[in-house]
Amino acid sequence: MVHVGIVTDSTAYLLPEQKEELQVEIVPLTVNFEDESFKEGEVYSNKEFYERLCRVSYLPTTSQPSVGDFLKVYEKLARRVKSIVSIHISGGISGTVQAARAAAQMLPHVDITVVDSMATAIGLYFIVDAAARTARRGWGQEKVLQAINYVI
Repeated sequence: MVHVGIVTDSTAYLLPEQKEELQVEIVPLTVNFEDESFKEGEVYSNKEFYERLCRVSYLPTTSQPSVGDFLKVYEKLARRVKSIVSIHISGGISGTVQAARAAAQMLPHVDITVVDSMATAIGLYFIVDAAARTARRGWGQEKVLQAINYVI
């Protein structure tokens, strides 16, 4: 059994091949774009999204994932790992980390640590990358958290 599973949200912008290589689970935010809402990264490629962005009359907004979205990912991952480290977009700009914490509290039998990265985009990516590479080396949760804190 793998020691630590890593979860992040779609604002880390991992490419599909990075997600596979790093074995990271992603919980997507919802994008509200004019008359449409969709899970980030699941409907449009980044290229399509930015092309569309050039043609809109007002900028899109995002909504945090639901507690249920996190529960699904945590329950699935808990069958394969001893503990979960869930790293998310800054709590100062999104409620994502609070939703992740609420889901973690609903699974008291699963060892879940939720981390507010205090970042997004490339900053969050670097934190997730360090955590995932540490976990893939077979190191435990304490070492993964040390790697995260070092990068933050």
